[in-house]
Amino acid sequence: MAIFSVDKKHVEPSSLKRAKPDVYGHKYPIESNEIITEALSLFNEEIDKLADKDREGIAKAEKGCPEIINTKEHKLMFLRSDNFMVDLAAKRFANYWNKRIELFGEKAFSPLTISDSLNNDKEALNTAFCKLLKAKDDVGRSIIYMDPALLDDSKYTRDSMLRVIWYVVHVALEEKETQQKGIIFVNNNGNNPEIRQFDRVLVGKIAHSLQHEIPIIIGALYILHIPRLLVVFMNVIKHVLGSGISKQMKVVGGSNQMILQKLDKHGMYKEDMPVDIGGDLKYDNESWVRQRVEAES
Repeated sequence: MAIFSVDKKHVEPSSLKRAKPDVYGHKYPIESNEIITEALSLFNEEIDKLADKDREGIAKAEKGCPEIINTKEHKLMFLRSDNFMVDLAAKRFANYWNKRIELFGEKAFSPLTISDSLNNDKEALNTAFCKLLKAKDDVGRSIIYMDPALLDDSKYTRDSMLRVIWYVVHVALEEKETQQKGIIFVNNNGNNPEIRQFDRVLVGKIAHSLQHEIPIIIGALYILHIPRLLVVFMNVIKHVLGSGISKQMKVVGGSNQMILQKLDKHGMYKEDMPVDIGGDLKYDNESWVRQRVEAES
């Protein structure tokens, strides 16, 4: 997850400038061909400085899928995710490939697809716990909507669900605008999830991937309808999420109407939000999966 408090101790292009803070406090780098060229050169230098142990995944990927790992587009995702602080992006790059190989095995060296990468994860995929909405907010951030009431760990392993989440986030990252502006996560607890469905281990795995591995900017994390029982555990939740994500967390209570009004003020509109929170969108997970399979075939 991008770190937006710019620290001059980090390695970055010499003439890099950033835009004014947005509504969430993010200062996005102003990209140019000159900035990108210098950043990529510095990025490769920082990777070379990493310890051999940290570079193991990179070395395997360079042999197994050079057509993925060596592309400008792939490396740019990591530079964007860490605000063009090149040393942080290089560490994330190494973490990413170590984890991708651990999580997907030999399938890590192919593009992430439903038919191949998730062929053993259908139960986790079909829960529809993690949904990429079609609409974006008014500045171009993608929106991922999550409903913990749909979780049922008797049907899948934690790593299976984590692979699904990696996949959904990667679909969002196919768009350059999402790489540059980030993703809004909306977590709805209004369907009365049971306390047992708060899986601290799974949440910790997801949070670690988002903060340290996947090349992503988290615009904000909205927590809707937080159950009274979970209010008691807010400090625990923040600890599990980590300081980076916790700083972007927005707890929104009240009626669905009040929630929609809050989201509307931040560029997310009723017609694009799921019916679960009073919106107009009737999300069809089966249709989304089918469309993705067709697009990837």
